[in-house]
Amino acid sequence: MNFSFTTLLLLLFTATSSIAKPLPTEDNTLARAHKNKNNAGSNGVIELKSPHHNLKLYTNDPSYTFSAAREDLLRLMSWAGDSNRLSTSHMTETLAAILDVSHRYFPEVPTRKIARTIMADIRAESDFNSGNVSPGRLGSGDSWGLMQVSQDGSKELTLFQQHARIGSSRAGPLIDWQNGKTLKADSLSKKDLLRPWVNIHVAAWIQANLGKTGSLDPYDWAAYHRRSRKRSPKGDDQDDEEDDDQSERKGSGKGRGKGKSKSKGDGKGDNKGNGKTKGKGKGKGKGKGKNTSSNSNIDHSPLPRNMRTALGSWVAGPHPDGHGSYLQPGDNISGPYLQNIVKAVSVLYGGQRMSAGWLDGLVLDHELVDYR
Repeated sequence: MNFSFTTLLLLLFTATSSIAKPLPTEDNTLARAHKNKNNAGSNGVIELKSPHHNLKLYTNDPSYTFSAAREDLLRLMSWAGDSNRLSTSHMTETLAAILDVSHRYFPEVPTRKIARTIMADIRAESDFNSGNVSPGRLGSGDSWGLMQVSQDGSKELTLFQQHARIGSSRAGPLIDWQNGKTLKADSLSKKDLLRPWVNIHVAAWIQANLGKTGSLDPYDWAAYHRRSRKRSPKGDDQDDEEDDDQSERKGSGKGRGKGKSKSKGDGKGDNKGNGKTKGKGKGKGKGKGKNTSSNSNIDHSPLPRNMRTALGSWVAGPHPDGHGSYLQPGDNISGPYLQNIVKAVSVLYGGQRMSAGWLDGLVLDHELVDYR
């Protein structure tokens, strides 16, 4: 067989190229994940692809992406029989909010674990019904939205408006999902609690700080915050407040003592024939907390700083001394609620048996997050 000189040159070039660049003999996916993690910084946080052009989302687990979170949410909604509860737009907004609060308010917890916990909490609170409004108990006011935030009774939106850091957070400014600009918290109304983005941020911020303070009443958070800042080196979360965060002195006497004094209800107890008792109760029944601050509330040993305290205090109210808390013997409110959450979380871990003690492992820092 005769080859032209040009053909021989082409064959020789192809052979040398193949030798110089052999095919990979191993899967480098894990190596790339570690590289991404290392490139993101010493804390291992990496940026995710965001569905909103002005929103940056982060994870501390390279394998827990926006798509992975979506798979979790779809799986949980299917298991709960709520597959059609969220519209496409509300599902995207809900997922973005869950990932944002996971990084913003719970940076010390693995993103996958805290995101799954929040999803399970939404299922227990509202069955993924973003428009859910539940009547309160004992005249405490209605509870609204995915995580059943109470404004009329507990002034939870007011607490967020007056004391949440919006423009100077260590996680970056909190944007408004609707317009991509920094959220104007002061302009939010009760109707905004039906927006997944607003509802989840308000609830998660309060839950996080209930857990971080060991179930301290929000009325005592300011004194706790000042004491924590004296004990700790000045960090990213303790920079001097920006102009939009200057209202602490003006509003410090308002809305801070609106802790929950009652429970969120006795549970729907409805069963769809699949062994899954849905919800933990419609109607929070949360009342106003005491408007008196006491150093004794800050000085005693708090409840454990973990997600079990965060969630238990969300329903049973802040009780740092344990009396009347979710740890109280005979508690028939927060106990079923926490069990419902863990039962839903277990679905996302292959159905393994889990108890409320799993939430104890989600340990929280002692400093208030995004508080002013």
